[in-house]
Amino acid sequence: MPMYRTKFLYDNDWTVDFKGSANLGNWYFDFTVIKEPTNKLGFDLFLIDINGLLDRQKIYGYDDDRNQVLVYPEPIANNRSFFATPTNQQIEALKENENRYYRRKVIDDGKEIEVLAIPFSHTIDNNSVINTHEITGQKQYFLGVTIHNGVVYQIFEDLPLPTHVNISTEYMNKKLSLEKENAHEIIMHAAGQSSRVDFYHQDGRREFYETETSRMTAFIKNCVDVDYKEWENFIRTAPMDGPNFIRSLAKWCGQQSGRTPTPAREEPNMWNAVNAAFNQRKPGGLSAQEAIAAQDGLGDLAQTFGVVIREGEQNPNDILGDVLAILSTQNTPPLEKPRDLKEGPE
Repeated sequence: MPMYRTKFLYDNDWTVDFKGSANLGNWYFDFTVIKEPTNKLGFDLFLIDINGLLDRQKIYGYDDDRNQVLVYPEPIANNRSFFATPTNQQIEALKENENRYYRRKVIDDGKEIEVLAIPFSHTIDNNSVINTHEITGQKQYFLGVTIHNGVVYQIFEDLPLPTHVNISTEYMNKKLSLEKENAHEIIMHAAGQSSRVDFYHQDGRREFYETETSRMTAFIKNCVDVDYKEWENFIRTAPMDGPNFIRSLAKWCGQQSGRTPTPAREEPNMWNAVNAAFNQRKPGGLSAQEAIAAQDGLGDLAQTFGVVIREGEQNPNDILGDVLAILSTQNTPPLEKPRDLKEGPE
């Protein structure tokens, strides 16, 4: 539940259960989860504190909240908050809507303050509703910065190093040996990628970019027993399409450990046959890799229906018709790309 500043909050003891960070769009914020430790309510009670958002005294502010929106009356001069509407825009919005609100006195935390009462409707009614985002702001009494090595970094300014790292407990004390037969699969899984050749497009398009290769590099550098320079040499020239990268990685792992490389795993995948049926329409037709993967994807059904998918150009309607005919007569599983992420480090 939200941690509003209620009497129950102040009358009871709490323990910090968790701290973390999150974001809403471009707004990054810290939060704290506290817990009532005695279970006095008969259930575990957790409260979430987001400073600046949930730190008010009342959960529901006023008796007429269902009919009105209450905001503080005057725009804050020289507001430095990144998220607030500029003061001049707030003043202009108030002037334009003077006939659509009135001022009233309310008691807030034992003090009498003046607020604006704005008619509010749950339906779209341009005659009675004000866009309150135009006139509300927030006061920030500090400027948040990060200091690293004596250099000040403003909010949203990139630091020269990551602010956090993920630790693999599995390889914390003993690094992964490339002598393990499925070492290349573990490296792929550590980057959140499938290690099956048939999972990826077969037409040579790039599948791995800096995001994926940087994850593998971090895993290799910190969790794998291998000369890091050897990895740098490999990743600099490795093919970035899915099938050839996996095969090259499997070969590299075998070479580095002095063992026979483990063949990259490849299984029949109907999805590749469907892709080939449509890719046949491109100039030059199918590559050898596409044709082989498509034929394998049909499996025994290819022989049953007499379908032969070849490299190069052929009548696209023949392939498409054959594949669709097979799909319409078979109890095939949904055409979803397989995910293979069960193994490997947490």
